[in-house]
Amino acid sequence: MNSIMWIRCLVSGKSLSRYVCLFLFLAFFVEITAEERTFVIKGRVKNLDGAVVTLQRMNGWKTAAVGFAVDTVKNGKFLIKGNLPSEELTLCYLDVNAENTPSVVGLAVWLKNGITVKVRGKGPLFPFWQVSSSLPEQREEQRYRDIVKQPYKEYLESIVQRDAYCKWINSKDITTFEKDSLQVLYAVVNSHLDSLYDVMCRKKITYMLDAPVSEVWLREVENISKFYADVYRVQLERLLAKMDSAQRKTVYGRRIMANLFPPETVEVGDYMADTDLYDLEGNVHRIADYLGRYILLDIRQQYCVGCVESMSYMQKIEKRNADKLVLMTISVDDEDGWRRPWFVWKMPVAGLNLWDKDGITGLFLRYGSNQFPYYVLISPEGIVLEKCGIKTLDACLKKYGFNECHLQAFLEEKYSQKIVINNDVNTIVMGYFASQDDYESVSFLYQARIGGTGGVGHIHRGHLIKGRHNIAGEIQYLPISFSENYQ
Repeated sequence: MNSIMWIRCLVSGKSLSRYVCLFLFLAFFVEITAEERTFVIKGRVKNLDGAVVTLQRMNGWKTAAVGFAVDTVKNGKFLIKGNLPSEELTLCYLDVNAENTPSVVGLAVWLKNGITVKVRGKGPLFPFWQVSSSLPEQREEQRYRDIVKQPYKEYLESIVQRDAYCKWINSKDITTFEKDSLQVLYAVVNSHLDSLYDVMCRKKITYMLDAPVSEVWLREVENISKFYADVYRVQLERLLAKMDSAQRKTVYGRRIMANLFPPETVEVGDYMADTDLYDLEGNVHRIADYLGRYILLDIRQQYCVGCVESMSYMQKIEKRNADKLVLMTISVDDEDGWRRPWFVWKMPVAGLNLWDKDGITGLFLRYGSNQFPYYVLISPEGIVLEKCGIKTLDACLKKYGFNECHLQAFLEEKYSQKIVINNDVNTIVMGYFASQDDYESVSFLYQARIGGTGGVGHIHRGHLIKGRHNIAGEIQYLPISFSENYQ
C-alpha cells in the first residue's frame, strides 16, 4: 500500500475497524523507520551479467577488507541493501568478481544509513564506473577520479594485462623460454604501471595544493604517503602544512604523520613501547601495569581470518601459563570494529581484551609489525624478548620455558583419537560424506560472512579433491561457470 491508501483506510473506517487501521498505520510507520536506517546501492552495468558484486568495508590496514553485502549482476542490474553499524559516514568499496576485472582495492562508495547510491558502468573495469548520491563526499570522490581519468583507465587495463601474464607464468603448460619471455613482459608492464601511477599522483597533488582539506582530501594524501613518502616528500610536506591540529589528529591525519615521520621501531633487546589501552568498560590499561610477569602482546584485527582462527589456540596458551604469563590481546581496529565481535557475535577472547585507539599508527607501528596476528614477548623487567608471527610463536615461547600448546597433540590427548587438521571446508565435506550412504560424490560451497573468501569442499567418488587455496582447484569439477583468473 502507498501512503494515500493508508490515509483512505483511516478516514473511511468502512471496511476495516479502527483498531486494524491503527495497526496498519503503525506497521507503515515502522516500515518507513526501517527504510531510514537502510542504505541502497542500485547498479546498472553493461556486458557483465553473472558477475558477483561485493560491498566491502576497509578495516584499518592496507587491503584488509570485510565483505558484508553481495549480489549478482542479472539483466544488467544489481541491488545491494544493508544497515551500517553506526550512523556515521562510512567509506566502503565495491569489488567485482568476473573475467578480466583488475585486482585493485575497489570502487569507493561513501555510505550512510537512509541514502540511495546509483552506480553506472560498462565492462569489467569496475573502478572506472560512475557513482552518484546526495553525499558531498561522493561528488568529491568523483572529482578526484575525473582529474586522472585517462591515465587511470590505462592503469586499470595494464593491471588486467599484468594479471594475465602472472597467470600464464604460473601455468604448468608453458616452456622455460615462454616463461622467461612472459616474465620480461610482466616487468615491462610493472614499469609502465609505476609511470602511470606517478602521473596520477602528480595530478592529484597539484589539485590538492589548492583544494580545501576534507576527509576525501586526507584519504588521498594518506594513500600517496603510505607507499611513496620519500618519492613525493617535498610535495607531501606542503600538503601537511595545510592541515590544522584537529585534522592531524584524525585517523587519516595520524597515518599521514606516521608515514612521513615514522616513530623509532622498538627492537628485540630494547625497553618496551607503551601507550594507553582501553577495555570494554572504558578503563585504561598500560603494559607497565603488568610488569613482574612475562607479557605477551597479541596485536590483531578482529576480522583477520588468521586472528579469528588463532583465538582458541591463544586461550590454551593463556590457561597453561597463567601463573607466569599475562596475555594482552590488542585490537587496532576502529572502535566499532573492536567492540562488535564481542557484543553482537559473542566471540571469545583470550587474555585482556584491549583497544589501541591509535590503530596501526600506535603499538602496531612502534613494534615494527608487518602481519596479523603479531606477537611481542616482554620480560618481567620490560625488555622486548621476541617479535614473531603465529607460525613461530611456539618456538619463541619454548625458549623461555612456557608450556606451549600444539593444537594437534592437544586434541589427540583429549579425545584419544588420531587427529588430522585440514582445510575447514574440506573437513566439513568429509564429515558429511562419512555421515551418509546415499552419495559417492558430494560438493559443499562456502562463502564467509566475516572476512575471508569462499571455499569448496569436493569429494568425487569417495576421494577428497584438493586445490591450491580457497576455490582455486576444486571448482573446476563442478558444472558451474566461474572466472578462470580467480586467485
